[in-house]
Amino acid sequence: MKKTAYKFTLSLILAVALMFSCGGGGGGGGVDNAIEDNSFSIGYNANGAESGETPASQNGSGKEALSVSANTGNLAKGGYLFDGWNTSADGSGTDYAPGALYNGKNITLYAKWAAIFNVQVINPGSPAPALDGVQRAPGLSYLKILGLTARGRTLPNIIIPKAIDGYTVSSIGDNAFQDCSNLAEVTIPETVTEIGDSAFSGCSNLSEITMQGTTPPTVGANAFDGCVQLAVNVPQSAASAYTSDPNWSTVPILAPNTFSILYNGNGSDGGIVPSRQVEAIGSPVHIHGNDGNLTRAGCTFNGWNTKADGTGNSFAVDESYDGPEDMLLYAQWTHPDYIVTFNGNGADTEASPGSITVKAPANTISSLPATLPTKNGYHFVGWYTQAGGTGDPFVVGSQVISSMTVYAKWSENDYTVSYNRNNATGGSVPASHATKFNQSITLHDNTGNLVRTGYRFEGWNTMADGSGTDYAVGASYKVTGDATLYAKWVLSYSSIPGNRNDIAVGDIVLADGKTATTVNYTSDTHAAYTAASGIPVGVVAYVGTAEAGEEGTVYMVGLNQSSLAWALYQKWGWSTELSTTNSGFYNTYTIIQNLVDYSASNYPAFGYAIDYNVTGYTNGWFVPSLNELSQIHYNRSNINDGLTAIIGAGGTTTVLKDSTFWSSSQSHNSGTAMAYNQGFYSWDGAPNTNTKDCSFTVRVVHALDD
Repeated sequence: MKKTAYKFTLSLILAVALMFSCGGGGGGGGVDNAIEDNSFSIGYNANGAESGETPASQNGSGKEALSVSANTGNLAKGGYLFDGWNTSADGSGTDYAPGALYNGKNITLYAKWAAIFNVQVINPGSPAPALDGVQRAPGLSYLKILGLTARGRTLPNIIIPKAIDGYTVSSIGDNAFQDCSNLAEVTIPETVTEIGDSAFSGCSNLSEITMQGTTPPTVGANAFDGCVQLAVNVPQSAASAYTSDPNWSTVPILAPNTFSILYNGNGSDGGIVPSRQVEAIGSPVHIHGNDGNLTRAGCTFNGWNTKADGTGNSFAVDESYDGPEDMLLYAQWTHPDYIVTFNGNGADTEASPGSITVKAPANTISSLPATLPTKNGYHFVGWYTQAGGTGDPFVVGSQVISSMTVYAKWSENDYTVSYNRNNATGGSVPASHATKFNQSITLHDNTGNLVRTGYRFEGWNTMADGSGTDYAVGASYKVTGDATLYAKWVLSYSSIPGNRNDIAVGDIVLADGKTATTVNYTSDTHAAYTAASGIPVGVVAYVGTAEAGEEGTVYMVGLNQSSLAWALYQKWGWSTELSTTNSGFYNTYTIIQNLVDYSASNYPAFGYAIDYNVTGYTNGWFVPSLNELSQIHYNRSNINDGLTAIIGAGGTTTVLKDSTFWSSSQSHNSGTAMAYNQGFYSWDGAPNTNTKDCSFTVRVVHALDD
């Protein structure tokens, strides 16, 4: 029974040439690691392509890699093969093969072109202007094909273009394709007018040359010597011109009223295809068997088909065919289903699908898992044939001749551990650490002398508010991802009682007995101090020294004051003198205990002291003695600094203004109702005595002794 066949056309030859091109696409498939979770894009440049479209740009983000695009737009350039992508137009950068993974910065990839031919520029006549060191004149200069490059010699099917890089191809040189045993089909354009001596000699598998020109080129001696399978396909209108030309008498011309059957190994890796069959239309021929012992790894020969994938018309060995159309038959191969299993190699999540079945006639993988595996702290590099990510890379197109397992290859992520000043008011943060996943680093000290008013530096914390994990300077830190460590700040104050060396006049006393300096106590730190140690209750007024014989003596003044009488008229108290050098605490409580008519209303200054209380200090306040009052007057400037700091931070108090202040020291002449006071006027700070019923300022004091 006659079966429909297909005309062997130029386009079919081109398709076969592209389908069975050998030679690896150049390119590194390495992954450029990404800094820090930034988006990136991959753009593509045709780089001189003469037809086709560049792939669409790709956008990615984070640490997920993008798969470099294949030549999806069928970019093409005469005399060249698409050979992957490169980061430079001249190919001097980094190669990226289709399917390679990339997750770096924004990048443009240029089409990389592999030359098929070695050529020579011919300049007839007068020397033309120099270009790239060669005398060339566009429109006058032309190219001679000298031979095939190493890449070109891998191709079974070659189309010689009309022009290469803008120069017309006009001749094929002597010995240009000699002994190219891999060559099966060649298309020669109408621009070629000369084929040199021995140009195709020794091409034992050359079965067809398709001539596109109607005028036969001149042919050198032995041009087709040893081409035992060769037939020449010419335009119908030129058949007589070729058959009558003695230059072409040594090869059969596929003239009208004939048909041919050509065979293709369809991925064979050994043996040779059967020779071309040429016969007059209507004269049946018998389909060859596997006469040349074709082999394909892992497969069994199973006849022929008009399509490579077996979806066309099948022909059995020795089946009859009488034309009229030329026909190309592809070897068909069978094998059991092969299963490729994708092992995550320690992944946290596995690939999906986890396996892919390769069915006959295919013996290469046509796709990879759509969902890649993931592993914490690592990025996926690709699939490899050996456990641990060694062996050969396994990509689309890799050979599969048995069921197999391939393994994910991982590369540790690069991470950055940086430092944050966290509201520091001065200094700089230490340098960041750049390191790999799961590595341990030693945390920096405060190398940039960070400072924060009101606080002291106490290492690092994983949270800005200090609620995370604390790390001391010099501590070991295991890196599991990008991280920021924040300067840890602790309120700066001293404790009372405690070491008096770190307490000074003017320091602000807080409800829990701790003190803060005037520099540290600001509107920015007020809330933090209050939350940690309570509200301000006073200001340090005096710190005794060893030289004065008062080491350990500390007292504060209260924040409030009032204008009061020492005692009401005729409430003079008893006649005992209260020395100016006594403790005010002794004076105050001695008076209260010895006055039979004592009451807060009779002795307002002392009632004010007894009733004065604040959080943490509800009793123990007293009216200072004259000696203590004089010390307060002497330290007035520093005390007012502390009081002013409290006011500036939003607290309630008053400074020691120009006024007269009562002491608890009673004059020896008590019968005249006199008591000591201290003038705080800037022009006169001398002590004095006045009648007790005068209204002067009362500022109470509290001892802070151990």
